[in-house]
Amino acid sequence: MRAKGATTSTNYTFLVSCFNEARNLPLEHPDRILGCGLEGASRTGKDWDKCVFVCQYIAQFTGKKINFFRDTFANLKKTTYRTLKEVWGLFGYDLRVFNKTASEIHYNGNVISFLGVNDDPMRAMGLESDLALMGEAMSLIKDHCDQIEQRCNEFFVYDYNPTAPSGHWLFKKEEQPSYRLHRTTIFDNPYAPVNARKKILSYAHPTEPAYDLVLNCPFLGYTKELWDEHLRRNVELNTADLYLWQVYGLGVRAVGEDVIFPRWKVYEDADKPNENESDWILYGGDFGYSNDPTALVRVEKHGNNIYIKELCYENSLLNSDIARIMKREGWNEHISVWDSADGLKSVNELRLESINATGAKKGTGSVSWGIQYMKKFNLFIHEESTNFVKEFQAYKWAKKTNGEYKRNTLKQRVPSDNQKDHLIDAARYAITYYAEGLKEENGDSSEN
Repeated sequence: MRAKGATTSTNYTFLVSCFNEARNLPLEHPDRILGCGLEGASRTGKDWDKCVFVCQYIAQFTGKKINFFRDTFANLKKTTYRTLKEVWGLFGYDLRVFNKTASEIHYNGNVISFLGVNDDPMRAMGLESDLALMGEAMSLIKDHCDQIEQRCNEFFVYDYNPTAPSGHWLFKKEEQPSYRLHRTTIFDNPYAPVNARKKILSYAHPTEPAYDLVLNCPFLGYTKELWDEHLRRNVELNTADLYLWQVYGLGVRAVGEDVIFPRWKVYEDADKPNENESDWILYGGDFGYSNDPTALVRVEKHGNNIYIKELCYENSLLNSDIARIMKREGWNEHISVWDSADGLKSVNELRLESINATGAKKGTGSVSWGIQYMKKFNLFIHEESTNFVKEFQAYKWAKKTNGEYKRNTLKQRVPSDNQKDHLIDAARYAITYYAEGLKEENGDSSEN
């Protein structure tokens, strides 16, 4: 059954094919598919096609538990929930089941639930499902998703934009024989909103013109001459962006030239060497309060590898709260290096609370120098450090309106001001504290 107006892309065809293939074999069969992934650039119809699939599923089956997951319930309500409501109407189902507070929908004996995994991990991981759909899965923790899969009786679906580096745990699922992956681009979805498509095409960069995709796309209608003119126009208007074009236009697992930390990997606890064999362990902290969170990380060095784990990312913490949490969690066994923007006022308050705290060295060029020093190491980010991963993915060098990099008085590139970097700063304080010690040993007191 297909509702009138519920147009779909290749994502839908792939979903139905994988689901039918799975149902043709018993659960215990070694060759049975357990789930699939939809990896694609922006506006490729992943969410829409999932919702069409679910609307057909609940008409065909009864007594099923269908769970939609995303990082937060608020994000889920703003995206998938709205899309499902639109598709629901096209199927002629009763729209009164949708309201501002609804976290469950009942239809034909089935129950559809919406959950923010990061809001309540224990509830999300403990919930049984027949069909589990995990949206924007790059922002979810592997262990949480593993638990959701374990409690999925029938079939699970991941969807995501390929915005993370190649070491992300989701990319490793391709190696599993019980998992299938479908990759799409904006050129696979003729139903993408016109404005959204125009915005993505405005990123098109002459370095990667993608002639094979553009000229063979039946609903775009470009000739080579017209496309070359489009690329020239993008450059002229300063909208051409190679990174955005690769990720959101071409669906490439790309890292842009503006990204400050292009090479890093996600690690699990089992991947890290024993802490007793480490060169050193330090904690790094960045003070915050109402508008900015207090950030705390654990940094562990093994040779040329540095392992970073996010410990705290919380607003409205007083310094006494920070001290209490650190002592309670056992995070005071090593030196913690903190932001010293207020002189040493906050650091001294921690010391009065018996925290082994010290202030980070500041000065012109200290940020750029610290970043360059961090890049000398192989950086590993713990799989549960979701806020750290988001900061690393978005952390870019600042640029002027003419496209040139902004620089400090020492002619060094500087990070953009309009981005979150609390956890990155915290890690930098710890790593450069170690570096400053080396400089002092070597008799080098320069800022550079």
